[in-house]
Amino acid sequence: MLTVTATLYDGTTHARLPNVRVEATHANGTVLTGVTNASGICRIALPLGEYSVRVFPPDGYGVGAGTPARITVVDNAGIAMDVIVTRL
Repeated sequence: MLTVTATLYDGTTHARLPNVRVEATHANGTVLTGVTNASGICRIALPLGEYSVRVFPPDGYGVGAGTPARITVVDNAGIAMDVIVTRL
């Protein structure tokens, strides 16, 4: 297992966003979710495999184009990603 850490930012103010749901769906259909904390950080423990990652931004926001849509967990090294959300 490894931990994926996602940090969510407002694309305009660069403020971190709390209470944003992050979902990782394994290739076998298993869904693991987390929610960003007060610092805009979400950590999800994932077993090895391929995942689709989705972020559910707050109302009035959209997910930036640079957000990883797929990740592959191949060993116990951690994965960190910054997710930029922008106001619609």
